[in-house]
Amino acid sequence: MRDWNDDIGGSEGWIFSQPLSAKLAVMNPLPPFDKALAGFITFAQSQGAPADLLFVEPDDVVLTGRFLSVRSTARDGRRESAMLRYEAACKAGLGAKIAGIAGVGEQLVCVVYRPINEREAEERIVPGDIKYSLRMPLPEARFTGRILWLLISWRARRDSWLKDWKRDTFGHTG
Repeated sequence: MRDWNDDIGGSEGWIFSQPLSAKLAVMNPLPPFDKALAGFITFAQSQGAPADLLFVEPDDVVLTGRFLSVRSTARDGRRESAMLRYEAACKAGLGAKIAGIAGVGEQLVCVVYRPINEREAEERIVPGDIKYSLRMPLPEARFTGRILWLLISWRARRDSWLKDWKRDTFGHTG
């Protein structure tokens, strides 16, 4: 495959023969997860949000009217799965978003958003970069016990708007 670099006597110029996502990953790599979190905490605190982060996954939350129900088993947080989602976004080269979506007590309920394709990355975040986001005013979240959680989540399965909300909040979950 010929590349514009061949004409000026350079190397093959592999960065320009890769898909857009590979170009972005090489040209503007995302910071390591811990550094990205430090930046997000600084951003959140500047907006008056708590610095104690509680990461959740799509199956841990249900939007129920005025507040967000959080499965009580998510109290320990899903930091490791958030880190894996972030690393997958880094590998895809499409960018990532760390967002604070609600407050529960002195914790900020957070998600890592990973776009599914280049178009979504262009529409929702700066492609190949990291974006920090915080809902203001911060909605209230509540931990929900096992039995109530089963009832709420069963009822919510019928709501197509909830699936849309989760896709918009979490992005690609695969």
